[in-house]
Amino acid sequence: IVTGSLEVEGDLRHAPAISTVTLSDALTAGTSIEVPEHTVGGAGMVVYLCGIRCERGAEAQYLDVDSTHISFNDDLDAGMDIAAIVIFK
Repeated sequence: IVTGSLEVEGDLRHAPAISTVTLSDALTAGTSIEVPEHTVGGAGMVVYLCGIRCERGAEAQYLDVDSTHISFNDDLDAGMDIAAIVIFK
């Protein structure tokens, strides 16, 4: 997995936490990936898969594993981009 981050200058008290991942290998459904710290089940994090906003839930695209990990409900192909943005915890 290739990861990245965004650097923000200035007052960081209200800056979102952003993580980006480009999968170097396929990801099997249910495998945990690291995301910024967030409230499990809360509305403060938005997840994008290849630029498309994902929904959380067993019948949706991803699940919260814990406050720093999510897992996708389907297998993902190598080369796919995942972005997680935490606006508030």
